[in-house]
Formats: sequence, structure tokens, C-alpha cells
Amino acid sequence: MKRGRNKTSQRRHPAAQSVSLISEGPKQPAKPSMPGGLGPNSATFTRRPSAGWQRPAGWRRPELLVGGAALMAAFAWSYGPVLVKLWRIWGSQPDYSHGYLVIPAAAYFAWARRAVCPPLAFRWNALGFLLLLLSAALRAANSLLFIGALDGWSLPFWAAGTACLVGGMPLLRWLLPSIGFLAFMIPLPYRIEGALSLPLQRVATQLTCWLLQCLGEPAIADGNVVMIHDTRLLVAEACSGLRIFISVFAIAYAFCVLTSASSADAENDAAGAHWRRWWSRCAVLLGALPVAVVANALRIAVTGLLKLHGPDTLAERFAHDFSGWAMLPLALMLMYLVFWYADGLLLASEALLPHQVIAPPVPSHQGVRNA
Repeated sequence: MKRGRNKTSQRRHPAAQSVSLISEGPKQPAKPSMPGGLGPNSATFTRRPSAGWQRPAGWRRPELLVGGAALMAAFAWSYGPVLVKLWRIWGSQPDYSHGYLVIPAAAYFAWARRAVCPPLAFRWNALGFLLLLLSAALRAANSLLFIGALDGWSLPFWAAGTACLVGGMPLLRWLLPSIGFLAFMIPLPYRIEGALSLPLQRVATQLTCWLLQCLGEPAIADGNVVMIHDTRLLVAEACSGLRIFISVFAIAYAFCVLTSASSADAENDAAGAHWRRWWSRCAVLLGALPVAVVANALRIAVTGLLKLHGPDTLAERFAHDFSGWAMLPLALMLMYLVFWYADGLLLASEALLPHQVIAPPVPSHQGVRNA
């Protein structure tokens, strides 16, 4: 009997204990728990997924590490002389002096898009082998045809093929903006560079004459020479604006890459905002050539005015030293104006939730009843 009484007392004891605890003092209100299960009253603590960078899955696999080390060794053995040659070109040719910044910028593009980095895994991708074969074919053509630029142009194809083998098409799509930006550090073949420089020279000469005539100067174009009174202003191949065009197009490319939304953001955005971003990027890319031409013509016009109304040394210093630094901020300002104008052409549409839609007023039938 004692044991039975003890059991019944033990069964009733928790309720009695809870009553005694409540009677000891006023009950404090429960504090609201924080989102994600973090709070003083939550029994379990769950960690919210971080939006920062996380290492891609599978990067510690032995075959991936060994294969990556083998690819890096093959790259250093094959493309080491090519990189040394490019380094010398960047230091000797002013048109490609921006090549020092291309590789760090390409690495930053990949870091900026790290949220959508796919998992790494060696996949036998046919496209990767075709890109590597194309890279090898360009190297062989360089040896047979003695076209020095082909060595450098094989580098992006090698990088694309390696990305295909390491991670398949998802990794190639993730690295494609960075791989495409590598083209800005490679010199153009001589024939292509000459074919681009000659039309740019003619356009720069005609536009410079028009600007000088608007300022009241009797400027006449004679081929690639601007005649102002007895002063001859030669628009040489170095003044064609190809250097400014490459720099402005690289800036436009970087703008399009950095403003591209991730796949998660694109799903949450409205369709109108998505197409508006694409329209702005296309307008910036298409506006790179007119902006470069206008900036180059302004540089030549200012040089001609300094040669007419100032000492010759000042015009020479401006044309060869100061104009390159002055025209790039001007080109950036013009690019911003193009983006601002293109972005203002399309109005943003805002999607309304169902509870935000105002129902039309119900017509009253009071007049019908009176009739």
C-alpha cells in the first residue's frame, strides 16, 4: 500500500510542483524568438545558411587535386613563354599597357559571382577536348605561319577547355565572363589592327574638322590631315583611337559582368526588370564605339587648338602625355550618360500583390429603383 501511495504521489507531484513554481512569483512574459530558431526560448538552435562564399563541393577529392596539379604543371610548361612574351608587349606597346590589369580583373569577376559556383568534378566532356584541340591547333598554326598573336589567342580556348573538363558546362558558364575578359590582354593580329585603325582614322579626321568648324576655325580634311590655316595636323595611326576603343569596351564589358544578377535574384525579379537590365547592358556595349570615337576626336581637336593658339611644346605634351589620362575619365562620363539615357527609356513596372489591387466601385442601383 505504501508503494501504491508513493506511485500516486509521484504521478501527482509534477502538477503540484508546477503549481508551487507558479505561485512563487509572477510569470514573466516569454520573449519572442529570433528568426531561424535563435532565441532564449527556443529548444533547438538552427544555423541559418550564410550568403557568403563557400568552397565548392568535391574540391578535396584526390583525383581532382591530382588532376588540377597536373593541369597547372602542363600550363606552366606550355604557356610560360607565352605569358613572358605578353608581359613584354604590355610594357613596350602603349596600346596594350592595360594588360597588367586584365588577369586580376578576371579573377575578381569570378569572385564576384562566387555565389553561383557549381561543384567541381572531373567529367569527360567532349566540348572540353574540342576546345583543347583548338588551342593546340592555334599553337601549331603559330609555329607554321609565324603569326605571333595566335599563341596568345590560344590561351582563352585552353582555359575554357580546362573548365569544361574540371566542372562540365556549369563551371564553363560560371567562368565564361572571366575567360572572355582575357581577350583584352592579347594583341590583335597586325592585319586586323590595321583594318580597324584605317576607318577609325578617317572618322576621327572628319569629326575633328566638324568640331573645329563649330568653334569657328577654318578646318579642312585632306585625307588623314586636318588643315587649319597654314597648320597641318596629321591624324596618324597612333591617333586612330583604337587604344581608347579597347579601354572603353573593356570597361563596358566589366560593367555588364558586374551588374549581371545571379540566378536566384533573376528568379525573384519581375520580368520587366530583367529585360530592363539586359537592355541597359546591350546599350552600354553598343555605345562603346561612338563614345571612343567622340573622345578621340575631342582629344585631336584640343591638340589642334593648343597648336594654333599656344606654344608647340604644350600641344606636344598634351597629345602624348596628358591626353591619355584626360580622355579616359571623359569616356567614362560619356558611358554613364549612355547608360542613364538607355535606362530611362524603359519605365520600371511594379507587380502588385492580390490584396493591393483596388476593386472597382460597385455601381448603385438606386436610380433604377426610384424609376
